[in-house]
Amino acid sequence: MPLAFWQREVLLRTGDGRHGRIDCTPWGCDRGPLDLQPTNMADPRIREWAKGNRAAQAFLFWSRMPVAELHPDRIVLSDQRFKHSPARNNFTVTIRHH
Repeated sequence: MPLAFWQREVLLRTGDGRHGRIDCTPWGCDRGPLDLQPTNMADPRIREWAKGNRAAQAFLFWSRMPVAELHPDRIVLSDQRFKHSPARNNFTVTIRHH
């Protein structure tokens, strides 16, 4: 945050496909319970539905911390780095079964 330059958000990824964050300052990090959520990136529909979708393919190539929000008729791809950003909608792609 520009106004609170001493605060940092540390993003986490686990080996079992979950993601979360820890808030830190120069004096330490929040050691409260972690709220880890699944990335859902192992869902086989992502690869299948992204075929032929240039926006989805480009997003998956570009994204360093992809997260998928799963729905029966669509999957919304986003990047964890921008999840709490005011511009988060600029960093999402929706894919549908074709």
